Amino acid sequence: MKIARFSIEYPIYTWIFMLFAIFGGAAGYLSVGKLEDPTFTLKSALVITPYPGASAFEVATEISEVLEAEIQQMDEVKTVTSRNTQGSSVIEVEVEDQYGGDELPQIWDDLRDRVADARAALPAGALPSIVNDDFGEVFGILYAVSAPGFSDAEIWDIATFMRRDLLTVEGVANVEIRGLPEEAIFVEPSSQIVSSLGIDPNLIIGAISTSTAINPTGFSPTAARTCGSRGPQPRTASAKSAA
Repeated sequence: MKIARFSIEYPIYTWIFMLFAIFGGAAGYLSVGKLEDPTFTLKSALVITPYPGASAFEVATEISEVLEAEIQQMDEVKTVTSRNTQGSSVIEVEVEDQYGGDELPQIWDDLRDRVADARAALPAGALPSIVNDDFGEVFGILYAVSAPGFSDAEIWDIATFMRRDLLTVEGVANVEIRGLPEEAIFVEPSSQIVSSLGIDPNLIIGAISTSTAINPTGFSPTAARTCGSRGPQPRTASAKSAA
């Protein structure tokens, strides 16, 4: 009751406190940052290592334990959690709360270096590890690109052009294009012709896989400069395969 008595006996102090609270609250509200889509940073990364043919136990002992021992040497790491399934190891690395978003790129670079150093201790059948530090990205705006009468390739060119321009907008961190089927060339040789000619199917597969390869054709040194020679090039990959 002393506070109530003091407020009644000395109202001037009560009014000063009330005015300070009102104006201070208004100033704080006007100065606080406000964003329609506030940014947030996930301080986690995934280390994914495929190990084809291995059981979950073999993945845990031969892959996850080796990588965890190397990752845990980082001072910035808070927790390391692994999930082992048949043929795959997924390790989640969480960073200490004291590190801000501007420090994470360097931490992820150190993590990649640690994983690369542990590569020599992994079994021969293990595939290279993938460090995914952007799985927590959130896309706040979705645009649908429709162009009746245009082919998928032309729509892809339009979307790619829009992506290039959107990346120049201030505040845009990333733009992804999704929804269009990947371009593919289907080769279906006649089994009767292949059998009658005695052609090994692996030769066809090899010709297709190397159709876009760039091979050096030699150089001709002169007194002033070195001239390179190039053979005739087909216009498309399909023409190369046919050749």
